[in-house]
Amino acid sequence: MPAHTIRRSPDRSAPYAESGTYQICVGASSRNLRLTGWMEWQAAQPLPVHFTTASTLKQVMTHPVGAAIIGPILQRMASAAGGATGKKDDDASSLSMMMGIQLNTLIDFHVLTEEQLNGILGQINQA
Repeated sequence: MPAHTIRRSPDRSAPYAESGTYQICVGASSRNLRLTGWMEWQAAQPLPVHFTTASTLKQVMTHPVGAAIIGPILQRMASAAGGATGKKDDDASSLSMMMGIQLNTLIDFHVLTEEQLNGILGQINQA
């Protein structure tokens, strides 16, 4: 299990991981594994998410509160991009392209102010 998949519980009392299938390896080193196996893990609760200005639009759109807040903003951006080309079907293509950009780009493109973005992140992270 890669170390980055292990998180601390919100009260910092115990580590936990997302639900999934994990390979367990035991040995003196990574080059001397004496026992390996697979384990199916079902987490008692989902991992808490914490979005930052470096999070991508796609990451935020997977969160229900994030999608509700950011979705309409993305639709306006996609419509504006499609309107610039004069092609209505460019909206979906523009939206797909935008999903990989970081949230701080919304500030750079003057879509949101830094204060607005931080407020949105606060709402999403508290949900």
